[in-house]
Parts: sequence; C-alpha cells; structure tokens
Amino acid sequence: NKDNVKNLQVKWTFSTGVLRGHEGGPLIIGDVMYVHAPFPNTVYALDLKNDGKILWKYEPKQDPNVIGIMC
Repeated sequence: NKDNVKNLQVKWTFSTGVLRGHEGGPLIIGDVMYVHAPFPNTVYALDLKNDGKILWKYEPKQDPNVIGIMC
C-alpha cells in the first residue's frame, strides 16, 4: 500500500545468464516461481521459500544456427 511502499527492499535476485530479450513474466504456483530465458529457452523452477534456490531447470537442445530466424 502507499503507506509502506517506501519500506520495500529486494529480498533476492536471479539471473538467467542471458542478456537479451527477456519477454515473458514469471509464473507463480504455490511456493514455486517458473521463469524462462530467451534462446536457448531454458526453464527454471525457483523455490520462493528458499531465496530463489533452483529446484530444477530444463535445457532444451537447440540448434544455434536457428537463432537468426526465430521471432
């Protein structure tokens, strides 16, 4: 609310390691945040009760030659 917004602080951060094109927002279900990175489209599940610890990640096999033709 407007009375305590000035007290908000960053609890933790997470980097996908990719510095371009993050276009989608995270999905939160229960205590898990699902985040996807741009190419090569890695998906992460982060534990919200444990400072964003990676629970698992999915790394699809991608042909690096297609990055120029993907939208």
